[in-house]
Amino acid sequence: MKLNRTSARPCLGPRRGTAAVELALTLPLLLTLLMGVWDMGCLIDATQILNNAAREGGRCASTGQLSVAEVQQAVLNYLTQAGIRTAGATVTVTNLTTAANTDPRTADQLDQFQITATIPSNSVRWIVMNNLIGSNTLTATCFWSSMRDIPLTVPTSIPIN
Repeated sequence: MKLNRTSARPCLGPRRGTAAVELALTLPLLLTLLMGVWDMGCLIDATQILNNAAREGGRCASTGQLSVAEVQQAVLNYLTQAGIRTAGATVTVTNLTTAANTDPRTADQLDQFQITATIPSNSVRWIVMNNLIGSNTLTATCFWSSMRDIPLTVPTSIPIN
């Protein structure tokens, strides 16, 4: 009885170039996924920086020593130092306790401030995929209490009984 031995490895002739064809078919999908993950990572990073900038504006407003324009400039400076373009950025400072009094310098102690910072999403994105993301802006909001000192007057004369 004669046994036919077959090779464990099939003939390599007809399979030449298979890896190149598989790469050509899967590479566009892999690159699309990679670019999407990268773009979303940039958006998440920018959102975190925007939240930090709004919080920095809240800290500045809570001291009671800066005007609305100076608080807005502090937020824009934070964004610029973090590498985010501020063209089209808006910063609003709102006194939630007393709507008529928006200046942090004249706010009462424990007044609630809302600092909202908004930037266009195209200022942080490299890939334009506006069809996938519904909003064209990134927004961060911070709530902070005014820690402005209460004026204290000390009488200079000693009362005599």
